[in-house]
Amino acid sequence: MLSFCLFISITGKKNHNNIIRANMLLKSLSKFSKETSNIYIVAPEKSVDFISLNLKRYSNLIYNFIKDEDILPHIYKYRTTNSWYIQQVLKLAVHKFIETEFYMIFDSDIICCREFSTSSFLKDNKSFVSYTKSKNCYDWAKGSSIILQVEAPSPDTLIMNITPNIFATDIAKKLLKYIEDMYKSPADIFLLDHTEVHWSEYTLYYLFARHSGIFNKMHVDFLDRNKAYPQNYILSDYSLWRKSSYHDLDSISIDKIKEEKSYFIVVQSTTSFTMSDIGNKFSYFMT
Repeated sequence: MLSFCLFISITGKKNHNNIIRANMLLKSLSKFSKETSNIYIVAPEKSVDFISLNLKRYSNLIYNFIKDEDILPHIYKYRTTNSWYIQQVLKLAVHKFIETEFYMIFDSDIICCREFSTSSFLKDNKSFVSYTKSKNCYDWAKGSSIILQVEAPSPDTLIMNITPNIFATDIAKKLLKYIEDMYKSPADIFLLDHTEVHWSEYTLYYLFARHSGIFNKMHVDFLDRNKAYPQNYILSDYSLWRKSSYHDLDSISIDKIKEEKSYFIVVQSTTSFTMSDIGNKFSYFMT
């Protein structure tokens, strides 16, 4: 019912260490997975072979490689478009290749930090999601509301958070069809032609799912007090962002992370920490 989907880019200054980061993630997934996990790995066609050769294999992780170009055949037209937007569209459009009802999306800068199985993320055939206040990504939420022509959430309203998070394949499909019908254009082309309006895959997905009344049919509803679960259930509060309050890795307690209920921690690729420092600091989760 649940697959994992890892998006890897190895071009550009901030991405040149993504093979190392991806191997850290995969090693941690292998350590903590209580079952065999199916992982879709999405990358540009010119990089797929190199990435495949340089990713470490594990007996409980099954890799399936997908080329960006197979998901977005028109991607060559958008060479000058911010690659961040291209990846957001890929994360929605990849649903066409996913054979399970749900897929969890990963970037390379994530580490698994707790034992898990499919049942850790699904309850009564619905998935949990990571969530946050709208003010933490308000430009994206406002832009997405403009594209979808729905009401924008207030800054203190809870909405879906960023990667890692879980999509329902059916909702992703319906979202892209909704945009296509509204603008009489393939959704991927429309979105990549309108990056002047700030949007993200998660704000588009969430606002559409709420507006259509289907969010709580596929996901455990974090707004329902009877079904409430911790905001940091999926994503650790100890994640390290570019503008993190943590100025050095020594200030982070591995014991505190282990005590959390969260399954994943982000060490954003735009932080100044070296791969060696990250590997040494979080070695417990990878050995």
